[in-house]
Amino acid sequence: MKPKLLLPLLALAITAMSFYVLKPTVSEKPTASETRPPATVSIPSSDSSTNTLEPDVPQEPAAESSPVQELETEIVHGIRVRKDRNCTVELHYVHLGDGKVVETYSCESNLPPKPQVYDEYDDETLAGMAYSDPVAAEVLGKRLADYELERARRLMLRSVALRPENTHPILWLASANYGLIDVNGQPALGEMAENYLLARLAEEMGTPGAATSIHALLIKAGFKDKDFQDLELEVEVDLDQIREIQLEVSGQSDLPEVSL
Repeated sequence: MKPKLLLPLLALAITAMSFYVLKPTVSEKPTASETRPPATVSIPSSDSSTNTLEPDVPQEPAAESSPVQELETEIVHGIRVRKDRNCTVELHYVHLGDGKVVETYSCESNLPPKPQVYDEYDDETLAGMAYSDPVAAEVLGKRLADYELERARRLMLRSVALRPENTHPILWLASANYGLIDVNGQPALGEMAENYLLARLAEEMGTPGAATSIHALLIKAGFKDKDFQDLELEVEVDLDQIREIQLEVSGQSDLPEVSL
């Protein structure tokens, strides 16, 4: 071989050998150290404060459900009514004819009515209304107290019978017509005795009165145990009259029957 051709062939052989040495070895399958784990997606928990996938939107606090307030009720005249009512349930009997009677109910307001409405009625009109209207009985009783005291007293008892929670009529009568303690230096025994009787009647109907203080005055004036026993019998007579009025008008009464 000629020297001119030998030099290029030698250079080509050296270049090929250097390429073979420098080229990295590539295996067809990756080794275990080169195997990459499968990609995983980490989902943040709901209480994570580093959630970058979604914007942090403030959540409205859950509205607390307020407990339902149950209305307190009670049974009156056999029907269920609300306790927070501001009226008194009244039972009425309506005669339809042919011997037929039906029950009806009304709720009479506990607010005092305007007195001027009743003041416009004459005595005869009020007397007719007083059968079942406690206010009419009271207004007429006050009107008659100065000159028909016994009739006025019966009307006041009727007013209390028709509306037992209001003992004002008999207490007014005790104060207005039986308030004397002495006359010309002498004890007004009759006045004080009637005052005591009406105060005791109010107590029996549920309204504390001035019975204790009047009792002391009567003892000081000379009243004995027998005298008070007689007054207690009169209290029972009045209670029995109230009960009869209630039975007549409404057909029932909460007062016990009195054995006289």
